[in-house]
Amino acid sequence: MLKKIYLIIFFNLFFLNPSFSANKIAFIDLDLVIQKSKPGIKILNELNTISKNNIDEIQKLQKDLENQEKSIQNKKNITTEEDHKKELSLLRNKISEYRNIKDKKSVEFNKIRNEKITAFFNKANPIIQKYMDENSLDILLDRKNVFIGKVNSDITNDIISLIDKNYK
Repeated sequence: MLKKIYLIIFFNLFFLNPSFSANKIAFIDLDLVIQKSKPGIKILNELNTISKNNIDEIQKLQKDLENQEKSIQNKKNITTEEDHKKELSLLRNKISEYRNIKDKKSVEFNKIRNEKITAFFNKANPIIQKYMDENSLDILLDRKNVFIGKVNSDITNDIISLIDKNYK
């Protein structure tokens, strides 16, 4: 009999433990915060300008290389084989330089983008933290990591408004 009582107590303590969660959880769409907040829009416009300038420069270089290639092809029958090989060698070197420039521009752009977005969120984090403290939020998740949630748990628009007012 005593063994049964101990067994019942054991099961109640370890296996039937009710879970009471008082954590208040919300989620935010960080991409939307960048796209719709005034400082985020400014950053995206700067990044678009840099990207457009890089693309224009790369396209100009590419067009020049294509023109040189056509010129070499047109001269193929006129020039000596040795001159033709020299011109092809120079073209290959320029193509290699073009690829290096293209890769360098891409790396530089990614670095600038990461720096600007990181700086944006470094300044936005205190604003978001203050909102969390004022609204007794324990956990804030990125919208991408939420499968489903109540609409009133999405605080994206509130954060966008706060960032527009308090971002410095």
